[in-house]
Amino acid sequence: MYANEASQTVASDQQAVAENHLPFIGRGIKAGANRETIIGRLVQKGVSREAAEEMVDSFTDAESTLNAAEKAAMGTPGRAAVGGLIAALVGGALWGMLVKATGYEIGYAAWALGLLCGVGVLLASGGRRGPACQLVAVGSALFSVVFGKFVAFRLMLADEAQKEYGRELGDVLPLLSFDSARFFFDALPEMISPFDAVWIFLAIATAWKMTRNPA
Repeated sequence: MYANEASQTVASDQQAVAENHLPFIGRGIKAGANRETIIGRLVQKGVSREAAEEMVDSFTDAESTLNAAEKAAMGTPGRAAVGGLIAALVGGALWGMLVKATGYEIGYAAWALGLLCGVGVLLASGGRRGPACQLVAVGSALFSVVFGKFVAFRLMLADEAQKEYGRELGDVLPLLSFDSARFFFDALPEMISPFDAVWIFLAIATAWKMTRNPA
């Protein structure tokens, strides 16, 4: 019994000695020293080989897990932005074509853009939520509404050009051009009504709520 207790005491003392060398282990790993080199130096400092191996392996595993988590967190906003942008472009284009086809700006369809952008951000980020994803989702929703209005404006502009100057001119007008964008932004203040503001607010609020951290 006494031998067992003595063995446990020695092991505990060795573990404590090894833990005192954690800063040394961390510096060695960051400097690029290999496992055997660090273990050998710990043994020279009076740590048993078994305790040294256990501490170095535990530290290495913890460091790898932390680095992987940091890389995933750093990449999340970028992936979320890609997902939000794709959702904004697809949703905005569909809404713009719907406005052109019906002649009406269907408000709840604009609201759905916030939902679509929120889903896009969540899918692209692997379900991550938080302030960064919320900002991306809100920006995507706002951009989607503006892009949808631009698509509707551009399609209607082509119709007017066809009526005024003939089908050939309407067909050759590019969808995206400096002049189209300039005409659109000049007309945009007149295209935004209080009714539009309500639906835009709801789209933004929906995107924000979908990507916030659960309480």
